[in-house]
Amino acid sequence: IPLSRGSALPMSLIARTTAGTVAARYRLPNPGAIALGNDADLAHINTAACYELTRDMLLQRHKQSPYVGRCFHGRIVRTLLRGVTLFHHNRIVAAPAGRFLRPGETGGAALGTV
Repeated sequence: IPLSRGSALPMSLIARTTAGTVAARYRLPNPGAIALGNDADLAHINTAACYELTRDMLLQRHKQSPYVGRCFHGRIVRTLLRGVTLFHHNRIVAAPAGRFLRPGETGGAALGTV
């Protein structure tokens, strides 16, 4: 997200690079496209948010990170997997779902509960 501030890089380029290009590289279907019939795997990002990362914000088992104490611009507010909210306002709100996709597999055929 820091790359999206000011005149650095447009959000469309960041989205294409972090989603579409990666999906295409691994031959996943409909890479980066928001369209009827596609998976609704999305992230809602507040690009105006600024915050300092604290240990209590870390969701992993070990509350350690070299980024604790650093200030960040832009914050993920919500993430969706196939249209289901998994993360909202720094809380995991649903159990993880899905499974690893190998290059060329389709999302629908590979989904299941982990």
